[in-house]
Amino acid sequence: MNMMEELRKPFLPGEIEWRIGRAGKKSDGKIWANALAYVTARAVRDRLDDVFGICGWREEYRAVADMPKEGIICRLWFKVGDEWLWREDGAQQTDIESFKGGISDSLKRAAASLGIGRYLYNLDETWVEVSPTGRKSADFPHYGALPKKDGGDAFYWSTPKLPAWALPVGVEPMGDRDTKGFRKEVMVMLEGCCDMEDLKDISAGFKDEANKIGEFDWLYKQYQENAARIEGESMDKGAPQ
Repeated sequence: MNMMEELRKPFLPGEIEWRIGRAGKKSDGKIWANALAYVTARAVRDRLDDVFGICGWREEYRAVADMPKEGIICRLWFKVGDEWLWREDGAQQTDIESFKGGISDSLKRAAASLGIGRYLYNLDETWVEVSPTGRKSADFPHYGALPKKDGGDAFYWSTPKLPAWALPVGVEPMGDRDTKGFRKEVMVMLEGCCDMEDLKDISAGFKDEANKIGEFDWLYKQYQENAARIEGESMDKGAPQ
Protein backbone atom coordinates (compact mmCIF):
# COMPACT_ATOMS: atom_id res chain seq x y z
CA MET A 1 0.00 0.00 0.00
CA ASN A 2 1.41 3.42 -0.95
CA MET A 3 1.59 6.56 1.15
CA MET A 4 -1.63 8.08 -0.17
CA GLU A 5 -3.57 4.88 0.48
CA GLU A 6 -2.22 4.78 4.04
CA LEU A 7 -3.25 8.39 4.64
CA ARG A 8 -6.76 7.81 3.26
CA LYS A 9 -7.57 4.60 5.13
CA PRO A 10 -10.86 4.73 7.10
CA PHE A 11 -10.70 5.06 10.87
CA LEU A 12 -12.18 2.84 13.57
CA PRO A 13 -15.58 3.90 14.99
CA GLY A 14 -13.94 4.95 18.27
CA GLU A 15 -11.74 7.42 16.37
CA ILE A 16 -14.77 9.24 14.97
CA GLU A 17 -16.69 11.97 16.79
CA TRP A 18 -20.14 13.27 15.91
CA ARG A 19 -21.64 16.75 16.15
CA ILE A 20 -25.20 17.86 15.54
CA GLY A 21 -25.52 19.51 12.15
CA ARG A 22 -29.20 20.44 12.10
CA ALA A 23 -32.05 19.98 14.56
CA GLY A 24 -35.64 21.11 14.88
CA LYS A 25 -39.16 20.17 15.89
CA LYS A 26 -41.83 18.36 13.93
CA SER A 27 -45.47 19.40 14.00
CA ASP A 28 -46.15 17.00 16.90
CA GLY A 29 -43.45 18.64 19.02
CA LYS A 30 -40.93 15.80 18.72
CA ILE A 31 -37.31 16.77 18.13
CA TRP A 32 -35.39 15.61 15.06
CA ALA A 33 -31.66 15.95 14.46
CA ASN A 34 -28.88 14.88 12.16
CA ALA A 35 -25.16 14.66 12.85
CA LEU A 36 -21.87 15.19 11.04
CA ALA A 37 -18.86 12.89 11.44
CA TYR A 38 -15.32 14.09 12.19
CA VAL A 39 -12.12 12.23 12.88
CA THR A 40 -10.62 13.08 16.28
CA ALA A 41 -7.47 15.22 16.47
CA ARG A 42 -5.71 12.42 18.35
CA ALA A 43 -6.47 9.95 15.54
CA VAL A 44 -5.13 12.44 12.97
CA ARG A 45 -1.83 12.74 14.86
CA ASP A 46 -1.59 8.96 15.20
CA ARG A 47 -2.11 8.58 11.44
CA LEU A 48 0.62 11.12 10.74
CA ASP A 49 2.97 9.24 13.10
CA ASP A 50 2.19 5.98 11.32
CA VAL A 51 2.78 7.34 7.81
CA PHE A 52 5.61 9.86 8.26
CA GLY A 53 7.14 8.76 11.55
CA ILE A 54 7.25 10.78 14.76
CA CYS A 55 10.07 12.95 13.42
CA GLY A 56 8.67 13.16 9.90
CA TRP A 57 5.99 15.78 10.46
CA ARG A 58 5.18 18.81 12.60
CA GLU A 59 2.36 21.31 13.09
CA GLU A 60 2.41 25.11 13.36
CA TYR A 61 -0.46 27.45 14.28
CA ARG A 62 -1.18 31.15 13.95
CA ALA A 63 -4.19 33.25 14.89
CA VAL A 64 -5.99 35.31 12.26
CA ALA A 65 -8.60 38.01 12.68
CA ASP A 66 -10.02 38.25 9.13
CA MET A 67 -12.81 35.75 9.76
CA PRO A 68 -16.36 36.28 11.10
CA LYS A 69 -14.86 35.05 14.39
CA GLU A 70 -11.17 34.95 15.29
CA GLY A 71 -9.67 31.89 13.66
CA ILE A 72 -6.69 29.56 13.74
CA ILE A 73 -4.56 28.51 10.74
CA CYS A 74 -2.71 25.19 10.93
CA ARG A 75 0.31 24.61 8.73
CA LEU A 76 1.07 20.92 8.56
CA TRP A 77 4.66 20.05 7.60
CA PHE A 78 5.56 16.54 6.43
CA LYS A 79 8.70 14.97 5.03
CA VAL A 80 8.74 13.07 1.74
CA GLY A 81 12.19 11.70 1.03
CA ASP A 82 14.59 14.52 1.90
CA GLU A 83 12.10 17.29 1.17
CA TRP A 84 9.81 19.06 3.64
CA LEU A 85 6.39 19.95 2.21
CA TRP A 86 3.38 21.60 3.80
CA ARG A 87 -0.38 22.02 3.61
CA GLU A 88 -2.47 24.48 5.59
CA ASP A 89 -6.08 25.27 6.36
CA GLY A 90 -7.99 27.16 9.01
CA ALA A 91 -11.03 27.10 11.26
CA GLN A 92 -12.87 29.53 13.46
CA GLN A 93 -12.51 29.22 17.20
CA THR A 94 -15.36 27.19 18.64
CA ASP A 95 -17.97 28.27 21.15
CA ILE A 96 -16.70 25.70 23.68
CA GLU A 97 -12.98 25.68 24.54
CA SER A 98 -12.63 28.25 21.77
CA PHE A 99 -8.82 28.32 21.27
CA LYS A 100 -8.32 24.58 21.75
CA GLY A 101 -11.29 23.85 19.50
CA GLY A 102 -9.93 26.10 16.78
CA ILE A 103 -6.56 24.32 16.90
CA SER A 104 -8.18 20.87 16.63
CA ASP A 105 -10.48 21.86 13.78
CA SER A 106 -7.74 23.58 11.79
CA LEU A 107 -5.51 20.50 12.18
CA LYS A 108 -8.28 18.25 10.86
CA ARG A 109 -8.87 20.50 7.86
CA ALA A 110 -5.17 20.68 7.03
CA ALA A 111 -4.96 16.89 7.37
CA ALA A 112 -7.98 16.48 5.07
CA SER A 113 -5.95 18.16 2.31
CA LEU A 114 -3.71 15.08 2.51
CA GLY A 115 -6.73 12.80 2.33
CA ILE A 116 -6.92 12.02 6.06
CA GLY A 117 -10.58 11.56 6.98
CA ARG A 118 -11.75 13.10 3.72
CA TYR A 119 -14.00 10.11 3.00
CA LEU A 120 -16.28 11.27 5.83
CA TYR A 121 -17.46 14.12 3.59
CA ASN A 122 -19.13 11.45 1.43
CA LEU A 123 -21.43 10.27 4.20
CA ASP A 124 -25.08 10.97 3.56
CA GLU A 125 -26.96 13.19 5.95
CA THR A 126 -26.98 11.04 9.10
CA TRP A 127 -30.16 11.09 11.17
CA VAL A 128 -29.82 10.35 14.86
CA GLU A 129 -32.28 8.89 17.30
CA VAL A 130 -33.38 11.34 19.98
CA SER A 131 -34.20 10.13 23.50
CA PRO A 132 -37.99 9.85 23.86
CA THR A 133 -37.68 10.58 27.58
CA GLY A 134 -35.43 13.61 27.11
CA ARG A 135 -32.93 12.12 29.56
CA LYS A 136 -29.35 10.93 29.19
CA SER A 137 -28.78 7.17 29.19
CA ALA A 138 -26.38 4.55 27.83
CA ASP A 139 -28.32 4.52 24.55
CA PHE A 140 -28.54 8.33 24.36
CA PRO A 141 -25.22 9.65 25.72
CA HIS A 142 -24.82 12.85 23.69
CA TYR A 143 -26.17 16.29 24.62
CA GLY A 144 -27.69 18.66 22.12
CA ALA A 145 -29.88 21.76 22.08
CA LEU A 146 -32.18 23.33 19.54
CA PRO A 147 -31.35 26.79 18.16
CA LYS A 148 -32.75 29.62 20.26
CA LYS A 149 -35.16 30.53 17.46
CA ASP A 150 -36.69 27.05 17.81
CA GLY A 151 -37.01 27.23 21.60
CA GLY A 152 -33.54 26.11 22.70
CA ASP A 153 -34.84 22.80 24.07
CA ALA A 154 -32.14 20.41 25.32
CA PHE A 155 -32.11 16.79 24.16
CA TYR A 156 -29.95 13.66 24.19
CA TRP A 157 -29.17 11.57 21.15
CA SER A 158 -27.65 8.22 20.19
CA THR A 159 -24.30 7.58 18.49
CA PRO A 160 -24.86 7.09 14.75
CA LYS A 161 -23.61 3.96 13.04
CA LEU A 162 -21.10 3.91 10.21
CA PRO A 163 -21.68 2.06 6.92
CA ALA A 164 -19.33 -0.77 5.93
CA TRP A 165 -17.52 1.30 3.27
CA ALA A 166 -16.53 3.86 5.93
CA LEU A 167 -14.75 1.26 8.10
CA PRO A 168 -11.31 -0.38 7.85
CA VAL A 169 -11.14 -3.68 5.99
CA GLY A 170 -12.06 -6.57 8.27
CA VAL A 171 -13.91 -4.45 10.83
CA GLU A 172 -17.47 -5.57 11.53
CA PRO A 173 -19.91 -3.07 9.99
CA MET A 174 -21.42 -0.68 12.53
CA GLY A 175 -23.89 1.40 10.66
CA ASP A 176 -25.25 -0.23 7.54
CA ARG A 177 -28.61 1.30 7.94
CA ASP A 178 -31.06 -1.12 9.57
CA THR A 179 -34.82 -1.14 8.91
CA LYS A 180 -35.53 1.00 11.96
CA GLY A 181 -33.06 3.69 10.94
CA PHE A 182 -34.28 3.67 7.34
CA ARG A 183 -37.92 4.04 8.36
CA LYS A 184 -37.12 6.83 10.79
CA GLU A 185 -35.29 8.88 8.16
CA VAL A 186 -38.02 8.33 5.55
CA MET A 187 -40.78 9.39 7.94
CA VAL A 188 -38.94 12.55 9.02
CA MET A 189 -38.25 13.57 5.43
CA LEU A 190 -41.69 12.79 4.00
CA GLU A 191 -43.55 14.40 6.89
CA GLY A 192 -41.65 17.60 6.13
CA CYS A 193 -42.91 17.74 2.52
CA CYS A 194 -45.36 20.54 1.76
CA ASP A 195 -46.07 19.86 -1.93
CA MET A 196 -46.39 16.88 -4.25
CA GLU A 197 -43.28 17.61 -6.31
CA ASP A 198 -41.11 17.62 -3.20
CA LEU A 199 -42.78 14.42 -2.01
CA LYS A 200 -42.17 12.67 -5.33
CA ASP A 201 -38.51 13.71 -5.49
CA ILE A 202 -37.70 12.64 -1.93
CA SER A 203 -39.60 9.34 -2.25
CA ALA A 204 -37.73 8.56 -5.48
CA GLY A 205 -34.44 9.18 -3.69
CA PHE A 206 -35.23 6.36 -1.25
CA LYS A 207 -36.44 3.88 -3.90
CA ASP A 208 -33.16 2.02 -4.54
CA GLU A 209 -32.38 1.55 -0.87
CA ALA A 210 -35.97 0.46 -0.15
CA ASN A 211 -35.71 -2.23 -2.83
CA LYS A 212 -32.36 -3.38 -1.46
CA ILE A 213 -33.62 -3.91 2.10
CA GLY A 214 -37.13 -5.11 1.19
CA GLU A 215 -38.97 -1.97 2.29
CA PHE A 216 -40.44 -0.81 -1.02
CA ASP A 217 -44.06 -1.64 -0.10
CA TRP A 218 -43.67 0.24 3.18
CA LEU A 219 -42.12 3.22 1.35
CA TYR A 220 -44.99 3.31 -1.13
CA LYS A 221 -47.51 3.27 1.72
CA GLN A 222 -45.76 6.25 3.33
CA TYR A 223 -45.85 8.05 -0.01
CA GLN A 224 -49.60 7.48 -0.34
CA GLU A 225 -50.32 8.61 3.22
CA ASN A 226 -48.32 11.81 2.82
CA ALA A 227 -49.83 12.47 -0.61
CA ALA A 228 -53.28 12.29 1.01
CA ARG A 229 -52.10 14.63 3.78
CA ILE A 230 -50.77 17.20 1.31
CA GLU A 231 -53.92 17.02 -0.78
CA GLY A 232 -56.06 17.51 2.33
CA GLU A 233 -53.99 20.50 3.45
CA SER A 234 -54.30 22.02 -0.01
CA MET A 235 -58.08 21.66 0.05
CA ASP A 236 -58.25 23.21 3.53
CA LYS A 237 -56.30 26.24 2.32
CA GLY A 238 -58.65 26.70 -0.64
CA ALA A 239 -61.84 26.38 1.39
CA PRO A 240 -63.83 29.60 1.94
CA GLN A 241 -63.50 31.10 5.39
